Amino acid sequence: MQFGRPMLPSKKAASHLENFELVEPWLSRSDLRDVALDTYEFRMAVIESTQLIKVIENFNWHSVDSIEPRLAFLKKTVDEGRFEDFLLVLPRLKSDREIDIDGISLRISAKFRRQDRPEFTLPNKTDRTVLETLSGKSDFRLSPQINGVGREKRGAVMLSFAFEDGLKTGPREAKKSDVATIITLSTPFEEGSKPELVWSYRNPQQISRAVVEL
Repeated sequence: MQFGRPMLPSKKAASHLENFELVEPWLSRSDLRDVALDTYEFRMAVIESTQLIKVIENFNWHSVDSIEPRLAFLKKTVDEGRFEDFLLVLPRLKSDREIDIDGISLRISAKFRRQDRPEFTLPNKTDRTVLETLSGKSDFRLSPQINGVGREKRGAVMLSFAFEDGLKTGPREAKKSDVATIITLSTPFEEGSKPELVWSYRNPQQISRAVVEL
């Protein structure tokens, strides 16, 4: 879970619309504030972990198989009281373009989906440093603006938006169905510091029992 690759949205236009509408309420939160970690500027707010789980459950993913273990882990840590909330990070990078998306002013990232595999280009080193700092891994010098926002049971999630083929030239308008919503998650660092293995095995003839033959 820790600081991995962005979780991949579906390529379908209809899915892009549904995904965007899931996170759209986060973009107009009244508690969003502009902050900076050195020269890295972003907007930030605190979101309850149950809200994150709801989004992940209803999101249209490129591969459901890759999401189910992450979702199970999140639910487990929340149920055990080990993960309470997260810091929502909306980057404001110089490489972004501000585009009108169905009447919403949105910053579009320069990320694009790769041709050789279904990934978007990875977060840069600074993206990772910000997530690590906010979720408790890094001793990176904190900006006074975010001093004290990180705590034991708080993770961080970066929300960015991109076109499938990268930034487009021409009109500065687009539809919600044109934009892929990209989620990059880091759980509270303490939750990823120790290996944790959860598994089960079922024998079709003994469906109610966990069976391991040695």
